[in-house]
Amino acid sequence: MSYILPRWQGCEEHRAFTEQAADSCITLVKDTQHLLPLNPEKQKNLFVIPVGDTPGYHNPKGGYVHLFVKELEDRGFHVTLFNVEDKAITADIAGSKIAEFKKKYDAIVYFCNVETNGSMSAARIEWPGLRATIPMLIHDVPTMMVSIDNPYHLLDAPRIPTYINAYTSEDVVVKTLVEKLVGESEFKGISPVDAFVGLFNANK
Repeated sequence: MSYILPRWQGCEEHRAFTEQAADSCITLVKDTQHLLPLNPEKQKNLFVIPVGDTPGYHNPKGGYVHLFVKELEDRGFHVTLFNVEDKAITADIAGSKIAEFKKKYDAIVYFCNVETNGSMSAARIEWPGLRATIPMLIHDVPTMMVSIDNPYHLLDAPRIPTYINAYTSEDVVVKTLVEKLVGESEFKGISPVDAFVGLFNANK
């Protein structure tokens, strides 16, 4: 079955509104390690670990991490995208010594797109493929997490030192997110949620 989109969707006014919404809403929840803005002269080599990002009920597209990687590479970064089926990349994080990993990569970026729907009671992070992808190097390698959908992931990774919520998995959100990560645009959003309902301080 196909659907006919309303005529206003995709028009110039609609595009301008979505760009404005993305610019206004994306939230820097914390950056206690002062990692941002990312700079290819300082953090040239990024190790990106996708979490979720598969087609879902609300968004059948998925795969936004590839646009995320392209936007970073267009700005001069060298990005290694974790793939559990690639033995060489898997060996980097699972088989190499920390000192060796630090020589090869300047920062780790978790790219989360864990969607929810009305039938789910919770949407928790499932670390992809290996135990080694759990954030265990936060004191050794600058580590950041961005979520383009669910804003509650600090519940599963409370000690991630740099954390950003973007709220909606759309191309314009990913592009605007990267603009903010590299300092082309400032963060304007204010978090509407507290994953710990005031019971835990995740800003340390």
